[in-house]
Amino acid sequence: MKGNSKGCRAWKNYFKHVHTLVYVMDYADKRRWSMDKYYLESLLNNSDMKNLPILVSANKCDDVAQESVV
Repeated sequence: MKGNSKGCRAWKNYFKHVHTLVYVMDYADKRRWSMDKYYLESLLNNSDMKNLPILVSANKCDDVAQESVV
């Protein structure tokens, strides 16, 4: 399902029928990391999502230029 604000509001309509949570984040877009954290925490704090298997995937991690460590 879409991760934009409109799509996120619709997520709760499907919680009772969920058997697994797969959360895919755009790893190349660092500006969205805090929003991804917020949405994932919101999902995990929902009582309908308790005790579900969870997979978090970082999409586009191959697009990120390697940064040197000093």
